[in-house]
Amino acid sequence: MPCDPARARACFARGAELGDLASQVSLARCLAAGEGGARDIEEACRLYEEAAGRGSGDAASGLMELVIAQDRGASAEARALALLEKAVAGKPSPSALRTYARLLIEGRGVEADPLRAVELLDRATVLPAEDMEFAPSPRPFMQVADGAWHDLVYAMAHPASPKAARDRALALFRQGVQAGITPAQEALGTAHAYGLGVPRDYACARNLLEQAERCGSLIARYLLGALLFWGLAGEQDRLRGMAILEQAAGDGSRMACAYLARIYAKGDGGWPADGEKAAHFRREAENLGTGIDLDAVLAPPPFEDGDAWFRLWS
Repeated sequence: MPCDPARARACFARGAELGDLASQVSLARCLAAGEGGARDIEEACRLYEEAAGRGSGDAASGLMELVIAQDRGASAEARALALLEKAVAGKPSPSALRTYARLLIEGRGVEADPLRAVELLDRATVLPAEDMEFAPSPRPFMQVADGAWHDLVYAMAHPASPKAARDRALALFRQGVQAGITPAQEALGTAHAYGLGVPRDYACARNLLEQAERCGSLIARYLLGALLFWGLAGEQDRLRGMAILEQAAGDGSRMACAYLARIYAKGDGGWPADGEKAAHFRREAENLGTGIDLDAVLAPPPFEDGDAWFRLWS
């Protein structure tokens, strides 16, 4: 995995010149996010559109996400949707299924169909990812099929989702958790912590997050640390909560870094404020890349606002 964004971008540019599809998509992602150089939305869209036409589901997904994020207008959105629908009808990538599922949940450009969205997300959880080089993505979860489990939470929690869609999503979660699938444990634990599509249940959340954290989930580690720090799932254990948060931060969790910055800046939960440490963790969070709204992490304590989780990834 390239660790120098500028060097990686140059490599992707060279590969794209030689006609390599994976390099073309990775270069588009770099241009869209401004990784390794200046941001160029026009060129990113052009590369995505060309790669989608060559059969890349990741490119179709990236184009749709970028067109929506940049509000590029109805004509651009219609072109992107046509390419995305073609990708979903053919040999789709997990990201193409996930992006189209979100459109079906929201009824954006297509007739709302949350139940079909859930079935597409079910497929996305088991499909292998396209053979893409490392590059940033409009939403961090878009990089791996595992994120489809979090999209299932979105499907359960969306107010337009009928009971049939919510029940089907919950059944998939139960199967996933029973099978010991870490992303399923992580996502359902998150749902119970925030009360997203399921009852808010901190004890259940802690149990699921502990299982996922033992298997290396950084999201679970961050959320588990916050639960313990605030004493939301049993006796408050600020020392252990902070230790877990700092471990998650050291392992590369941007959310944990941002939340530690908040704790040290505000003296949350009675923890001693420390401006130096607050600045350090804020810098660490900023250095860990794009895609997460730091101010959303630094807003009210975790779990108070059910929509906050989705705003982190929008």
